[in-house]
Amino acid sequence: MDQEHIYVLHTKVITCFWERLSSIPPHGYWIGLTDIEIENEWKWIESGNSASYIDWNPGQPDLRQSENCGILWYSTGFTWHDDFCSDNLAFFICEKRPTIKRLRVHVVTEPTRKRLRVLVVTEPTTKRLRVLVVTEPTTKRLRVLVVTEPTTKRLRVLVVTEPTTKRLRVLVVTEPTTKRLRVLVVTEPTTKRLRVLVVTEPTTKRLRVLVVTEPTTKRLRVHVVTEPTTKRLRVLVVTEPTKTKRLRVHVVTESTTKRLKVNKLSPQQNV
Repeated sequence: MDQEHIYVLHTKVITCFWERLSSIPPHGYWIGLTDIEIENEWKWIESGNSASYIDWNPGQPDLRQSENCGILWYSTGFTWHDDFCSDNLAFFICEKRPTIKRLRVHVVTEPTRKRLRVLVVTEPTTKRLRVLVVTEPTTKRLRVLVVTEPTTKRLRVLVVTEPTTKRLRVLVVTEPTTKRLRVLVVTEPTTKRLRVLVVTEPTTKRLRVLVVTEPTTKRLRVHVVTEPTTKRLRVLVVTEPTKTKRLRVHVVTESTTKRLKVNKLSPQQNV
């Protein structure tokens, strides 16, 4: 019986549980109890330990000759009887452990830093996300890598610490086969704020969006431009450098299109 063992009734709780689950066979079940080695010394066949919990029916075991198996009888209210160890009387219960398909965790120490590195992955059959957590050699912080299995072709996410800013850098990209948008979020070296870059894959030729922080104003600057091959409008939105601190919107066509350009400037520049 590969990965199987005799179902043993060690406690009254297990007995009650089994009473609710069992269908009624012709007589009863062998519960894994036997005195075949020494008469009236009842032991569990699974462990070889003596029975500390018993639930014998009154008058049992009656120790008749060759009645060496403890049977759970339905006709007497699920109490125990000693009976013959024969197939026609003593059906037996087998409990089969399920095949484990849960997450497995590997913990190892870094050779140089002597710190823990934790790797958590799913079983090969699940094909789900796997997570890698390691310590950063220079920053001493955790680096987290989350990717999908090769067969799923879904988004993969990379989270690392920035070497200079000591903050987290998040990189989200699609698999090479998907050709969808990829998102890059990093911290600005001078402003220490987040910089967000969103671009399309080279094959898609769609709009790309760049969002950065302004070095002097410490505010966000948004730059939206089309790919060179599309020849469409590009939109630039920035904040005023020092005085107004307001947004300036500049819309212009590509040089090849020869169309009008529209500028919306700050009040100071309109004067």
